[in-house]
Amino acid sequence: MHKFLGDTPVSITCHACGKELEKKIKWIKKNKTLKCKKCGKKIDLAKQEIKKAVKDVTQAISNFETALVKLHKTAAKTKPRKSSAKRTSKPVRVEASPTQSPAAN
Repeated sequence: MHKFLGDTPVSITCHACGKELEKKIKWIKKNKTLKCKKCGKKIDLAKQEIKKAVKDVTQAISNFETALVKLHKTAAKTKPRKSSAKRTSKPVRVEASPTQSPAAN
């Protein structure tokens, strides 16, 4: 498992009190239960819904990683283009004259 994948958090909601708990995938895979910090009830991490959440997150990260690899390969093949835009005229220089106050007129 890649470090990035193992460090990805998953939110788990306690069915007893509704408290949302966040644990990293690597922690969830190493443990069988999670004790709710609010009500003290144990959450069974082997339940199908939790396994599905971990599987979904793992698949999403894997797809993201695959897309990044393809993007990197495409970028490496593409040579940077030189800008073809050339300045056709010189910048306009404007000299500001001191402003006169209306009372001076």
